Amino acid sequence: MPSPAGPHLPGSFTKNFAWHGKGLLKLHEGIRRGFSSNLQPVTRQAFRSACGLDDAGFLLAANFFLFNTPVGPNNIIPVDELVRQAVQEPHSSAFDRLGLFVLNLSLGGRRVGNNVGNEYPTQWANEFVRQSLWQAGRWQRGALEESGMDSFLASRIRAGAPAKRKMRSNYRHIFELVRYLPNPPGPIDSDPQSWAAGALFTAWDRRGLTASSPRQTAASLIAASIAEEDYKLLGITVEEFRELAEPIAGQYELARGLQRLQPTVHRTGGATTAVATASGATGPTISAPRAIAPLSAPTSAAAADLSWLTTASATDAAVARQIEQRLAQKRNQLLAMRLKAHYGHTCMACGSRLAVGLDPERFYSEAAHIKPLGKPHDGPDSPDNMIVLCPNHHLQFDRGIVSLEATRGGFRFVSHIPKDPIHHRALTLEPGHALDASCVTWHASLFRSKTT
Repeated sequence: MPSPAGPHLPGSFTKNFAWHGKGLLKLHEGIRRGFSSNLQPVTRQAFRSACGLDDAGFLLAANFFLFNTPVGPNNIIPVDELVRQAVQEPHSSAFDRLGLFVLNLSLGGRRVGNNVGNEYPTQWANEFVRQSLWQAGRWQRGALEESGMDSFLASRIRAGAPAKRKMRSNYRHIFELVRYLPNPPGPIDSDPQSWAAGALFTAWDRRGLTASSPRQTAASLIAASIAEEDYKLLGITVEEFRELAEPIAGQYELARGLQRLQPTVHRTGGATTAVATASGATGPTISAPRAIAPLSAPTSAAAADLSWLTTASATDAAVARQIEQRLAQKRNQLLAMRLKAHYGHTCMACGSRLAVGLDPERFYSEAAHIKPLGKPHDGPDSPDNMIVLCPNHHLQFDRGIVSLEATRGGFRFVSHIPKDPIHHRALTLEPGHALDASCVTWHASLFRSKTT
């Protein structure tokens, strides 16, 4: 994982990140214009000339989001997933949250000499998320309070009090732009399902830009992300991250990583060649675009008809569709994991917690669907159709030995086992979790005839 370092310099993070009220929409527009709506690397000077923005504050602040890499006499801005989304996709809330992620990732901006702790200008933001904002598997709202941020910046930033206050204000404002603030006290639900694919593609792109061997397997990508604690930048637990990242890493490997962005070329292992940039300057060489077969394509290249995958946009769209399909399958698994964590893996029927690890301490529970999934019952795969049970009570619930019934104040367990201590025990629901009464009624009706 990134090692704590500092104190850091504030750089130009004291500039105005409101960008005249346009927020990260201005970042989206500036990147698209700066790359002249093309997926080709540009020099820093070419970007400045083409972005159409004469706002020095924007140009300086954009450094914290873009990835600059020195190539020969020029400073090159290569194409990565952040750039691709700005060039090829309309502005969206998912792009804004991707912007927050790359800021916290800190693999961006111009490198600042060889000063220890200042290799990347926003390393302090990465440290803040990993060490303060993320606690117990979630981002904690309290860490973003002025007092919490001021305490962190005081120990990490080498600057006067006014500069630190401006940094805190700018950083909190980005959380407001992406609608994570204001938020009630307690955990923040980062809801990464809509933006995790773009975030991880960008993280793996940027690490690949400086790696000697940019082609990696899905397993190695996930392992590297866990080592770098990317799950904290997504605001989830490492277990949730594994579930979420597995289909994304598979698609990244299928897309051949950075090669999916051809006809762009990136600096890898110190090797560089030349390309025509937006300003007509010389930079890295362009290779022919390569098509990416979808998961369902035949394994034989001769048998696969990839004629429809002849452009970068079509290729990216195919990858995006595959990611969306795989993430849809994983989303509900994540919901179940979150629900179990919400109840601390405590059985809602008997109150037990099954310990499955001591160092670190870990517990096991199961999410029971009240109305079964799939044919012929077609129960919804959502938290309002789930309760958390130990394995024993889950089995009994699925067989109707234990069920639920509605009461005037909520729900209670009904057991058909004589003298069962959970019989008529009230079901306690934590804040934020409600049950679909129709599913409860359905379950009780299904088994009533079998137990009477």
